[in-house]
Amino acid sequence: MAEGNDQQFVPKAEEEVVQLRLEDFEELLAQARAQQAAAAPAPPAPPAPAVVPAVAVAPVTGQISSTKPTFSKPGLARQFDFNSTVLAALSPLMEFAPEDSEIKANLTKAITLLTQRNELLVVADTDPEVFQFYDQHSRADSMQPFC
Repeated sequence: MAEGNDQQFVPKAEEEVVQLRLEDFEELLAQARAQQAAAAPAPPAPPAPAVVPAVAVAPVTGQISSTKPTFSKPGLARQFDFNSTVLAALSPLMEFAPEDSEIKANLTKAITLLTQRNELLVVADTDPEVFQFYDQHSRADSMQPFC
């Protein structure tokens, strides 16, 4: 995508954006769900299927629910915080995404990529050469189809 086209896809902010700690966000989300559940009567439960189909979903709560690692490099800490904020915003959407759509697959992919990136940042804080290794490995993977 050309840089000039980026502006046409940026939505106009209608409301003030407020940064929350993950714990506060999860508490607000739980309160909203409780109010929603109390307001709408529960539909009758469908009969249980004989076999529950398996759904392959990448783990969502890995780094989100665990304690935040301590970084010696502030740049890596900021990246980790940003990724965690995006993960906290995307993860609750998984339950509302239609099962048979690209939306759920794309959300799963985004969550997996951000989780893996946070894991990479934790390792890179103690061993900066991990980025070079990761780049070489990524380039090798991208060349696999051509071999």
